[in-house]
Amino acid sequence: MSQVIRHVRSWTSLPSGLRKGGHRKGFSLIDKYRNDEDTVKWEMIAISPLKLDFSGNVRPFTPLWYLANSPLEKSLLSPRSPPPAPVYSDMKLPFEVWDDIFKYLDDGYDIHSLARVCRGLRDVSKEAKGDHAILAKRYRTVKLMSLKPILDFLDLTCSSPGVGLAVLDLTVAIRSKLDRDTVAGLVQLFGAVQNVKRLTLEIDDDDDGWASRTLLRSAHLPRLASFATSLPFTPEVARFIQAHRRVADLALSHHGAEPSDAMAPGREVLPPSLHSLACGLRALQRFRPAPTLTHLHVLVHVPQTLESVCALLGRQLVSLRLGVLERLPDLHTSPCPWSTYDILASFPRLRYIEIHMFEPDFVPQPIHWQDKRDKTLEVRRNTDDPLTVAWVLEEEAWVDHRESVRQFFQGAAAAVLREWAPHVERVVFGDAGVLDTYVCLDHDGDLETKVLAKGDVLGDDHWRKV
Repeated sequence: MSQVIRHVRSWTSLPSGLRKGGHRKGFSLIDKYRNDEDTVKWEMIAISPLKLDFSGNVRPFTPLWYLANSPLEKSLLSPRSPPPAPVYSDMKLPFEVWDDIFKYLDDGYDIHSLARVCRGLRDVSKEAKGDHAILAKRYRTVKLMSLKPILDFLDLTCSSPGVGLAVLDLTVAIRSKLDRDTVAGLVQLFGAVQNVKRLTLEIDDDDDGWASRTLLRSAHLPRLASFATSLPFTPEVARFIQAHRRVADLALSHHGAEPSDAMAPGREVLPPSLHSLACGLRALQRFRPAPTLTHLHVLVHVPQTLESVCALLGRQLVSLRLGVLERLPDLHTSPCPWSTYDILASFPRLRYIEIHMFEPDFVPQPIHWQDKRDKTLEVRRNTDDPLTVAWVLEEEAWVDHRESVRQFFQGAAAAVLREWAPHVERVVFGDAGVLDTYVCLDHDGDLETKVLAKGDVLGDDHWRKV
């Protein structure tokens, strides 16, 4: 590179008349190379020492190479001997050598990183990038459900390592208890799929937890960004999460071991890049506050869930989903349900709230949506985006009187919108997690109800996308 800079400076120091006439006016052409498309790849030119050195020092003749399609186009390079083939980088390696280097690479990240070095390497890498794109399309998503598919996939990765490195979304769903052979196969599998970004483990541990301890301790996936598991939230699961600091989407089982000193509340550390979390309230309370966490799904909630969530994350949540109600509250000792005003005031950044419910004003529900608004209370929000309220209805509520239940919820949604607009923009509800009915107010303040098309319904993971 230092030679390149020196010769570029020599070229720019030539008299203006010589530079305006182009390099052919001052240099004499000795030889050139053309490829199959009759395109000049390099030219050998001779330069008189007197035209390069104006200090009076006479230097011996030095051959120079002009690269017509190099990343340093119109620059001068001076290797001591001419290359036997077109040059594609400052390293001056022949075309065939770079082609073999790209064929040797199995990791798509390495292929694309090397191809970005210069335009020459970008051209050479086209075949390697095409081969990797075929593997990525076929093996981007892999789901394994028993020991035999795991062993077959391992054999495939041994014969073609690029297959394992092309996997980005891996799901392991094994219904039976994990035995030692299956755990050994999974350990080898994790070593072969180092580029996985999304990992789902739907597995059942053995009675003493040996399988999950062995599996999670040996697994290290440097690019992991999303992790979901059905395993109980144990210290091994917590350590696996802490070891993968790039995880932004985390889903944990609401089942877990009883609280112990190893899993004391407020002790576990969440990844610094965590964006969304789905877990039970007990698991949530075991973590330290995470300033990056903005999307939360409490899988199973109790009447006091909102108080706990508000104390931990109330000022930062953007999306909140409350799952099924675990138990009915004691009507004599439980606190009064929250009102819509309490939600708006306690969660100032909240843009979306979804709750699993029977009816909008069913007494055990944690939020009493149709409370009248106190005009003396000012609603202060830290966001200009209004709130969207989503009601996920129980299937039983739709069995016998589907149309009457729909009309009942439309009336409840209209009452919420008329009372709390513009802070509440719309109410969406639907059956068994399929939010397909949209209620809002138009520009004239009239109620507008839409039944969303199949492709427009809000899916089960909409809370993550807000």
